[in-house]
Amino acid sequence: MRESFDSSKGFPPLADVISSRQHGGSVKTLSTRCAFFAFLTVFATQVAVVCSQQNERAKPDTMSVVISKDSLRNQDLIQVLNSPTVIDNSVTLTVEYRCSRTRTTGVEITADTERRKSEKIYRKVWKCSGGKDSSVLHKNVHIHLAGKYAYRPDRYNPDIEILSRVVIRAWVIDSHRWSKLGLARKEPYKHAFVKVSYNTSVVSPYIRPPDQRICLSWSSSVFRMLDWSKIGFCPKEIETVEVVRYPAAFSGSFHGVFRHFDRYTDRNLEGQRTTQLPDFTVSMWVYILEYCPGARLCSLMHHFSRNDLFLSPLLCFNPEGKLHIQFMLRSGQPMAVLTPFVIPKLQWIHMVFSFRKKQWALDVEYGENFNKSLNTYLNIYEDVVYDDTEDIFTFGGSELMPSFKGYIGKATFYRNKAFYAGQLPRPSPYHPMFELGITARGERCQTYTSKIQHRIYQCRILKKIRDQEVSCPNFFDDIRVNQKLAAEGNQCPIWEAPRSKQYGIVNKLVKQLILSGQMVSRKDIGDAIYKKVVAKIDNSVESVPSVIRLLKQAACYDSYDAMYMLSVILNNGFWVKSDEIQSHAFLMLASLERHRLSMMSLASKHNLGLDGIPLDKEQAFMYYKYVAEQAREDREIHKDTDIVTESVRLTDELQMKEQTDEEGDIFMWMKHQAKQGVLGAQQYVARSLFWGSQGLQRNVQAALEYFRLGAEQQDPVSMYDYGIVLMRGQGTKKNVTKGLELMERSAERGNPNALSALGWHALEMEKNYTKAAAFLERAFKLGNPDAGHNLGHMYLTGKYPNHTVDKVICLSCFEWAAARHQFDAGVILSQFLIKGTDQLSPNTVMAVEWARFMAEKNPHIGHVLRKALKTYKEGNIPLALFYYLLAAESGIEVGNFNLAILCEENKEGIVTYVEKECQWHRFNISLQREEQHIDPYALIKMGDYHWYGCEGNRDADRAVDFYTRAALKRDPHAIFNLAFMVEEGVQLNEGVLRVLRVPRRAMRSNVTLLTELYSRCKESPKTEAYLPCSLALWRIQLLDVWTRYRMWMTVSSAIGITVVTSATLLSIYTYFKGLRNPATMTTGELTPDTV
Repeated sequence: MRESFDSSKGFPPLADVISSRQHGGSVKTLSTRCAFFAFLTVFATQVAVVCSQQNERAKPDTMSVVISKDSLRNQDLIQVLNSPTVIDNSVTLTVEYRCSRTRTTGVEITADTERRKSEKIYRKVWKCSGGKDSSVLHKNVHIHLAGKYAYRPDRYNPDIEILSRVVIRAWVIDSHRWSKLGLARKEPYKHAFVKVSYNTSVVSPYIRPPDQRICLSWSSSVFRMLDWSKIGFCPKEIETVEVVRYPAAFSGSFHGVFRHFDRYTDRNLEGQRTTQLPDFTVSMWVYILEYCPGARLCSLMHHFSRNDLFLSPLLCFNPEGKLHIQFMLRSGQPMAVLTPFVIPKLQWIHMVFSFRKKQWALDVEYGENFNKSLNTYLNIYEDVVYDDTEDIFTFGGSELMPSFKGYIGKATFYRNKAFYAGQLPRPSPYHPMFELGITARGERCQTYTSKIQHRIYQCRILKKIRDQEVSCPNFFDDIRVNQKLAAEGNQCPIWEAPRSKQYGIVNKLVKQLILSGQMVSRKDIGDAIYKKVVAKIDNSVESVPSVIRLLKQAACYDSYDAMYMLSVILNNGFWVKSDEIQSHAFLMLASLERHRLSMMSLASKHNLGLDGIPLDKEQAFMYYKYVAEQAREDREIHKDTDIVTESVRLTDELQMKEQTDEEGDIFMWMKHQAKQGVLGAQQYVARSLFWGSQGLQRNVQAALEYFRLGAEQQDPVSMYDYGIVLMRGQGTKKNVTKGLELMERSAERGNPNALSALGWHALEMEKNYTKAAAFLERAFKLGNPDAGHNLGHMYLTGKYPNHTVDKVICLSCFEWAAARHQFDAGVILSQFLIKGTDQLSPNTVMAVEWARFMAEKNPHIGHVLRKALKTYKEGNIPLALFYYLLAAESGIEVGNFNLAILCEENKEGIVTYVEKECQWHRFNISLQREEQHIDPYALIKMGDYHWYGCEGNRDADRAVDFYTRAALKRDPHAIFNLAFMVEEGVQLNEGVLRVLRVPRRAMRSNVTLLTELYSRCKESPKTEAYLPCSLALWRIQLLDVWTRYRMWMTVSSAIGITVVTSATLLSIYTYFKGLRNPATMTTGELTPDTV
């Protein structure tokens, strides 16, 4: 809940009744007194809102203006009642006016046309006779606009006008002055005594109605109805396809941007495409860093089938930089040629490849202003096999061929036209590919590194002199080195120039590394600078502006972590001015070297269309797929810094408590139990240390010891874990024989993991497919995901006994395994979905989601999340914000969710550290994924956003949608909010109630519906909801009783009050009467016996 809100924008769904999570997770509930005061507040505010709504009317942009004192004294006035926001010929204006004497009154409409400004498009003028006691008059003015302003363009109304800044003006002018304006009557509004104006608008031309005033013959009417009235509504045919709209980075891997082209819906276009010889053009803006790193051919673009066969055309580079061009001929043979020239690199070039019937041509424009060109062409004397709707085009690489290394800034495919380079328009100089500043940044880095390289050379000579001398080094060594180096040339060496302060830290780092005897590489220098930056930020996030220069220097020395951190800081404006374009530039630089977080960030931005990057699922898939493919390999390469990606939410107190470290109480207790021989504790400690989970640092050697202890106790789980480690040689000497022995003993006890491992060994090592199928089927039935993947592989390759290739079964196996977090199955499934099969149409959205699901398990993301959680638990909120920002930029849902929580709490004013809005934006991003991965708290917050109208636009329907989605996750907060909205007068449609499975009997009235919703809220497993939901339910029940039996309760109350009052008065009367007559009071007589 927010600390304050504007009552005019609506009330919080909980109305301070339901508990709300505050800083630290405390819970507040209202007492009965608070509920009473809340009720009074709601009632009073609603009365104020109703009153204000009655007083508010549509006010003109220019109020009635009195020009002279006579008008003020005699009270001339004019106004248009209920001025329309859109005008057409169906509108009637009601003009209210009064004149103190005879005057001229008028209404006119002006607008800006394509030719001139404030052109009069309508005017109505009439005489107004008045006197001192004249009353207010009303006149209805029917609007009649000319056809070019009011009707849709067609054969009979070709000259239409597009209007803007449309204004309705009404005025009262003295008749004498009106006569002096001349026949044209120009600018009466300017000379009027009283005037008023209203902004309005006219609908766009193709939304206007057709002109029915023209009297046509029957045949002309039919012709018009069939043809001309449909102008502007023809189906869209995509002949020009923007295949790459935003610069894409290609790292030389087997990945690219996939595209599918659809058939035309127009029969003429489709007939032309299928029957005539092909014409097409591909225009690409390319920046080449390396032609073909590590391969014979590297793809620029190619066309291939789902069965992995090359189609026409294929454009790829050889290592020398010549372009390999290949087509498939009608005879079934490929035809390939090399260009006679080398394609320029390290600059932006414009490549245009066109095909006309039986001739292809290549134009290359390059140079400072693209004033240089290279050209070649070839005539083909046989028909070419070409169908652009068949299978897949890829720009970059695919599983068949790696890509070149560099960028494609923009690529356009013209499907039915063949163009030369000079016929195509050039992109704007402000296109992102030019604003990235790749060439300029490379030149700056080269200048910087050359200076540092001289410093390295100087330090190496200094190190050599010190090693040769026995005496202790002193500051005169630097002087001798400079003299020696200066003697080698006539010019002074560059290091004798005054050293820039901005290089001071780097100079010290270089000197320390070289004088310590280390071999220094570019990567070593970059990593050393980056570690220095991290230390500064860990000490204080306020140092971020001062380390920007250091991060750029580290980026010049190939520190990809520095590039990613710099991009996050610049994109979000963390303590600096936001710069999205430069942020994207650093992401692409790091992606060229396959930096996981940078590729995840680019994928997320393309997947959702964030931060100025257009929505492009195919481009997002390219980045996601690479990270997903590397996730399993990155996990199995054991590094101390790699850990499991764990989705720990800051709102989940139980998960927060389970996160520990090597000195934590939980881990120490489990470690003690493990040493005592408790199998469950041994498994917990071993796997936590092996994978680096539960907040622990990865320690393979320690994990092996616990695996061994469990295996000695014949525990099937530990025997499998220890056996698989021995077979792979992870952290220990490889021993396949002993590993297989342990695996077989574990399988005998029914361990599905061991059964799957034996099946894989029989499949890949023994080539015994019958044995493999038997083991894998047993493991599959026990729910092992690896077995599902291996079975899918057998069905895909036709290795399953007595079965041919069956893609339907194999896809079902891959999907089953991928849903259980099997990496390889998820990657293969996403590949099938993006390409499609003979039985399955391509599904780009699902392909991206599967690739994203697997990519988010990469340990590089887990490392950042772990660091963010650790700093949060230590109480360093600003630093936690910074690290969660690093995680959130990768697109992972839990990173965005936790970042939004921190911004919502706003401890220590951390929201001011970030230039961009970080609460609602991050909650919204956390919802952009599969429903099962969304936290209900984020849904509730977005419901609050629309219910409150946080940016001035209240949207009850969207609020209902978000609350309903959260209610389906059995969140009582959301159910309470829906009930409160019903009390506020919002009608829940029947579809929503059916989704919530509200019984039909509960839909009879609002009372039954509220009773059902509040009852569900009260019965929620979350105990903190019991009290507020119970209070709300009792209130509804009491109000229902009062509504039904109000008369009887009023009468009985009156009778009861009368009886009680009468009895009280009678008692009082009797009491006072006894005090006045004490002698009459009954007393006992004294007798001797009594005495």
